[in-house]
Amino acid sequence: MLKRVLTIPLMLLSVPLFSQDVEFPVYKFRNKPMPDFKMVSTKGKPYSKSSLKGKGILMDFWATWCGPCIGAMPTMEKLHKKYAGKGLVVIGANILENRNKEQMAGKFLKSKPFTYVFTKDTPNNEALAKKLEIQGIPTLLLIDKKGTVRWVKCGFEPKEEKELAAQIEKLLK
Repeated sequence: MLKRVLTIPLMLLSVPLFSQDVEFPVYKFRNKPMPDFKMVSTKGKPYSKSSLKGKGILMDFWATWCGPCIGAMPTMEKLHKKYAGKGLVVIGANILENRNKEQMAGKFLKSKPFTYVFTKDTPNNEALAKKLEIQGIPTLLLIDKKGTVRWVKCGFEPKEEKELAAQIEKLLK
């Protein structure tokens, strides 16, 4: 069964559909060090690769206008609540906003019940997405306590929660 992923090229406004089985460029970062990054949460708190050393990280690249991204948020919240006490930090890394980039995530979240970390769409977020060659959203990365990317997934459906939880369990051992 082929799943479909909405792919949004970072440089183009076209929206082609590709099969989930496509090997996206971001997949080459599996088992490689996560590039350095600096992000700022919607609450103004800075996050970086070095400040999160020793923590497992689930990083979800998303945008306010992306239906599948919004659909993944309840699962991200559930995983945050389940694993935060075990050393996992869930970060919703906002990218690809068209206007008022740095304010969009905060405005969007005002009416949402989510408690995990969301970062603003800043040039740093965009630069990280470009370094990682992210071509579609949502894109999820699991980063281990030493800063190595251990799992990458382009696209997400709530039925994939068990697979993601199993990957997190493995990561936090």
